[in-house]
Amino acid sequence: MLLTAITILFAAPANIETSYTNRSILVFSKTMGFRHDSIPNGRKALLDIGAERGWSVTFTEDASTFEKNRLKSFDAVVFLSTTGDVLNPEQEKAMTSFIRDGGGYAGVHAASDTEYDWPWYGQLVGAWFLSHPAQQDAVVKIEDSNHPSCQHLPNPWKRWDEWYDFKVNPRGKVQVLASLEPSSYKDSKMPGDHPIMWCQEFEGGRSWYTAMGHVKESFQDPIYLKMLAEGVEWSCAKSKRAIPSGAEQVTWKGTRGWVYQPGSLVNSGPSPEPLTTNEMFGDVTVHLEFRIPKGSISGIYLMGRYEIQIFDSYGKSLPELTFADCGGVYQRWKDEAGFEGKAPLVNAVRAPGEWNSFDIKFVAPRILPSGKKTNARFAEVKLNGVIVQRDVQVTGPTRAAFFENEMESGPIVLQADHGPVEFRNVWVSRAKSR
Repeated sequence: MLLTAITILFAAPANIETSYTNRSILVFSKTMGFRHDSIPNGRKALLDIGAERGWSVTFTEDASTFEKNRLKSFDAVVFLSTTGDVLNPEQEKAMTSFIRDGGGYAGVHAASDTEYDWPWYGQLVGAWFLSHPAQQDAVVKIEDSNHPSCQHLPNPWKRWDEWYDFKVNPRGKVQVLASLEPSSYKDSKMPGDHPIMWCQEFEGGRSWYTAMGHVKESFQDPIYLKMLAEGVEWSCAKSKRAIPSGAEQVTWKGTRGWVYQPGSLVNSGPSPEPLTTNEMFGDVTVHLEFRIPKGSISGIYLMGRYEIQIFDSYGKSLPELTFADCGGVYQRWKDEAGFEGKAPLVNAVRAPGEWNSFDIKFVAPRILPSGKKTNARFAEVKLNGVIVQRDVQVTGPTRAAFFENEMESGPIVLQADHGPVEFRNVWVSRAKSR
């Protein structure tokens, strides 16, 4: 689908405080074994939670949704009482990439009765289901009252459910949030320590799991529903779609030749135009992610004038790096100014085809009525979290800038005409003052 204007999803690096709006959640409830009759109740509950919290919630039992590009548009995947072998090998690879790329996983009840032949999934969920006694009351002990999903829970918490035993106790491998009081119920095969809810940081993403949720009544219990909502939200926190507080969305003009994919733009059309923001910026922090194939070139122009280079310079040694390599401040080429430019301090670019991120703190020039000017400055540039430029002044627009006249504000421009490139997760934050 070719577009004339588009808003891209924005995201913050994981270490930036985020606001929990605009979540996009995929709820997966495919079953290849026992099917819980509480699944419709869980679906309705998550739909209501989404409406309350401003989430976009998508429900599916179609495993073909687990395709790498399709999963990019979600912050977290909820496995809602899935059972059995629900994903094929290619779909498993897509799920693995999703988590390693910062996506979240939340497992509800029978999510631990799923994918026994996939060891990675067993590590993701934390433990596999073994058996359960008859449904009955039991006492839940809250072990981490500081976790968002536990802060509101009564402690102890007596409730009716189907209480899972697990093949292996996950304690020591996960952060246990709640466990069962063994003396409060009968016929457990885990008579001693019995975790029942936990979470973990996992391979770049986050995983949260609760074994509670067999009975329909769980999804009508406000206490349980808040626990579920906060657990799903916690799992999203490393998602690259999360929007930092105070950041802005931008809209692009000049999208001829660009194709929109879920969460990204690719210049795969003929004669692509540069992407230019409709908005104008001065002092600004910019986050964006990009992916380029071997040998390709692009660049990000602050104010359409001052370029940080995007280039496949993977594998170059430090002495080989120049202003034209990835993370370089591209040279200004004027007779009166000479050949300015600055190589990156470190070669931090990833291999072709992998996603990279820039975080750029930029200070715009100041121009007095007299014409006297304070130069623009790249205060800091991080490539994949590594500082590659620090406090670099530029005396004027880069070579082949989109605009030659210096001003105190201008658009952000993404170069498109030097080879294939894909962009996603762009956000900007204006500086309050200089």
